[in-house]
Amino acid sequence: MAVATFAETGQVALLEETLEVQQDFLFDEFRLPKIRKGKGESEATFFVNGKHSSVSFITKIIPSPDWFIGLDTFDLCFKGRWLEKVTIPLHPLDAGSSSGLTFTSPKWPTNPRGVVQQITSRSPLHFASSFFYPEIKHLPPIAHVTFTKIKEYNNHNNVHKMVKKLKYKHRTKLLKKLKYQSNVGNTQNMNHTNKTLNDTDCRVSEWSAWSPCSKTCGLGKRNRTRNIIREQRLGGVECPMLVETQWCGSARQCSVFDSYFKW
Repeated sequence: MAVATFAETGQVALLEETLEVQQDFLFDEFRLPKIRKGKGESEATFFVNGKHSSVSFITKIIPSPDWFIGLDTFDLCFKGRWLEKVTIPLHPLDAGSSSGLTFTSPKWPTNPRGVVQQITSRSPLHFASSFFYPEIKHLPPIAHVTFTKIKEYNNHNNVHKMVKKLKYKHRTKLLKKLKYQSNVGNTQNMNHTNKTLNDTDCRVSEWSAWSPCSKTCGLGKRNRTRNIIREQRLGGVECPMLVETQWCGSARQCSVFDSYFKW
């Protein structure tokens, strides 16, 4: 339930509560800064020991109905020795709580709730699926994770001191990074707002209401529009897109007489 909730909504409260109950079985925990664009990387440091040699993590795919990537209890110790460095390809996973087929699908609840499954080139078997490529056998990885051993400690007490020190250092660094990203975002929004006040910039109306869905069952589309109030003048900012399209419809499958393909 906690994994599905996080994968669908991005809310970590239930996940944190679940981890709190299992504190006696956990040695360390870590958080990764968000990757805000389609391509990027993120890193964190954590500790393991002989009794806690496995690592698990989950990262939500945004936007998506309930998709994520992650690992479950991957053992960093092999034949009594710590792995120096290992890179693992990651594939998209479906949490089984929402029936959307595309990244921007509405969140249609799956009843009954399914189990976590890997998304493949042929599963879900639907032409509208964002990962539907029946002509290939395997999808390329959507991401990779690399574990690198930084240092090996022999003294148990030193390890605990380092865990506490590094957690504080990493938390401080993460907070500074998030604060910087927030300030940059606010500055960009402010600059954008100021630019739209320029007399040479294009100005558009607010978005209209969404149009009715093109389908009453299965997957359809709906649109919303906005109009140009003032055309761009020389040196001004160009007009943004005027039409936006979104997937819509119902999780109910179409009948034989009301299907996508009418032969």
